[in-house]
Amino acid sequence: MGNIYLMESNSRLPSFGKDSNFLAGKKVAMLVSNSCESDARVIKMAEAVRDMGATVKVFSIYRDRESVSPYQVVDGIHYQRNHWQPMAEIKKYTKKIPKKLTPLIGVRINKFAFGFTKYEEFKKLLLKDVIRFSPDIIHAHDLITLPLGEASVIETGAKLIYDAHEYEIHRNPPLPLHMKKYVKYIEGRGIKNADFSITCGELIGEELRELYGVNNMEIIYNAPRISHLKGCDIKQQLKLDESTPLVVYVGKVTIGRGIEEIMPVINHMSNVHYACVGPCDEKIAKKMLNLAAKHGIENRFHLVPPVHFDNVVSFIKTADLGIINIMPITRSYYYAMPNKLFELGFARVPILINDLAEAAPVVRNYNLGEVYDSKNPGNLAYFLTYMLKHKRDYTTDNILYENFWRKYSWKTQEDKLKRIYEKLVYNDS
Repeated sequence: MGNIYLMESNSRLPSFGKDSNFLAGKKVAMLVSNSCESDARVIKMAEAVRDMGATVKVFSIYRDRESVSPYQVVDGIHYQRNHWQPMAEIKKYTKKIPKKLTPLIGVRINKFAFGFTKYEEFKKLLLKDVIRFSPDIIHAHDLITLPLGEASVIETGAKLIYDAHEYEIHRNPPLPLHMKKYVKYIEGRGIKNADFSITCGELIGEELRELYGVNNMEIIYNAPRISHLKGCDIKQQLKLDESTPLVVYVGKVTIGRGIEEIMPVINHMSNVHYACVGPCDEKIAKKMLNLAAKHGIENRFHLVPPVHFDNVVSFIKTADLGIINIMPITRSYYYAMPNKLFELGFARVPILINDLAEAAPVVRNYNLGEVYDSKNPGNLAYFLTYMLKHKRDYTTDNILYENFWRKYSWKTQEDKLKRIYEKLVYNDS
């Protein structure tokens, strides 16, 4: 395993063979529609571009009740967060609706209008600040930031990268037809104006290329960086013996992520513990704990606070089985390549996954675990029991593991990102 960092990636882009500091003297603006305190994909990319020599500034937002700093410098990255109140302008008009009708009509109008106005409102919020920064390259994360990127390019002459974190026209909750057409228009215009595009999975990439007729696109998976954990792993934190079976879910803890579907199954598996590692608000935590009690596993169900994204792999490595149970209710979900797939895979924790279009074949091809039919979950208990009994049958083939690492490690994704930036810089010189 010592040489796997040196293996070549499967990127479509050629390397220009220039020095690693080729962005020295260049300024890169990253645009993101959250506070970017824990957005692993954006932070990893910002730090990777910093390591290429660029001055990087992340333009982001904070909302009411978020206790974040509007200005911050972390690991050499400058973060600017503007206060985001997208509903303020809309509510000026809905205030004219009679109070008796507001609960019936006002909320619907607000929601309807927001779908159309959010792109323009986000652009107005940050445009002058991005122009003032005068970037050489703008990296727009998610569709809501793309019109801002387009407008900034007109004023600065910067190169534009569009990074689609989702399959926007098929994301959850499903869009009504009128919004789907509008989103397609916004994305289609922006993706054609971008100098390069990135997305997070091969199947989404194929559909975007066909839908918009673009070829300048690369797939960068949301793979984890891996740091040695300083402190205890998950079993140590939960004070479980090494021999106690532990099933783990990694990611945001909320209703609809398949977490609750596993609880009645765990109820029939004596001595098996079930832990969820990730952010969880108080309301959801209460619901989850009540559900656990309802299914009789309150003493074997654990909500574990998130660890830093660089430490997840080391933290979960002592778990016995990982669950990925994303209900394919939209095409964006069906095509998902979630970071938990890579975190569990690199931790060598056997994975039980439902039949997702791209992720499930990865689990099969690299012998990372088993796939079950999400439309017929009656065999979930069988798979959980079988895999806990035979966990040594999975993830133990070093050649398969090295191949998995070679294609999906963050080092490979970082190399692809570097080649994109090289292409933009050297083709312009």
